[in-house]
Amino acid sequence: MGLCRELQLVNLSDNKLTHLCPSFYELSRLRHLSLSGNRFRTLPAQLAELGSLETFDASANPLERAPWCLLELPNLREIRLSSATLPPTQCRAFSQACRASNVSLVWAL
Repeated sequence: MGLCRELQLVNLSDNKLTHLCPSFYELSRLRHLSLSGNRFRTLPAQLAELGSLETFDASANPLERAPWCLLELPNLREIRLSSATLPPTQCRAFSQACRASNVSLVWAL
């Protein structure tokens, strides 16, 4: 990844992605990540390796599970998701966990 390791903002929105390449998690300075409008059904646990991440957007993805791994990120302040595809019980539990972690959760339509 070379110079890319210095990236702080990555917008991969609307690219029909279903996964990220393994070297993506080497972006140790990444602060803002948007994966909105892709085809992720689950989000990889390796996202927890992006320790500098502050904002994360995965809205408009057909997620089947809440991204619990994100709550391990010490600097995360905001998560954007679409609640339409998640089971209601997961929506409620994930919302409560975000509040307990002082992370703002934004449900997009």
